[in-house]
Amino acid sequence: MAKDVEESALKKRKKRESPEKSNGADASVTVEDLRNKYGLEKELNPVPIYQRVTAHEEREALNRDPQDDIELYRESCYRFVELVDEIAEKKSKKPEGWEQDIDDKKLEAVTEIMTLKT
Repeated sequence: MAKDVEESALKKRKKRESPEKSNGADASVTVEDLRNKYGLEKELNPVPIYQRVTAHEEREALNRDPQDDIELYRESCYRFVELVDEIAEKKSKKPEGWEQDIDDKKLEAVTEIMTLKT
């Protein structure tokens, strides 16, 4: 029995070390293998996930102070408008390094939009 365990471990080790992996992923692992490994159903139904997320968002909204939400909304909107103005100004004047600055400002603007969505 110990010999069987050692052989099994050796096979697994060889399998992990095999150079068959072209992109770093084990091509022999299938979606079905992963579903079995993690106990997932064959067909996933997105409705329960949507319902759970919606219920979670509702609970969070009820636990937050409405005045804090209003302040966060105002600050995010104000900051978003500032960022759009800064982007427009940099695009029109095109100072040195303006392209990187615009990319940074766009990222900040997206962050503000995400804040509004939460």
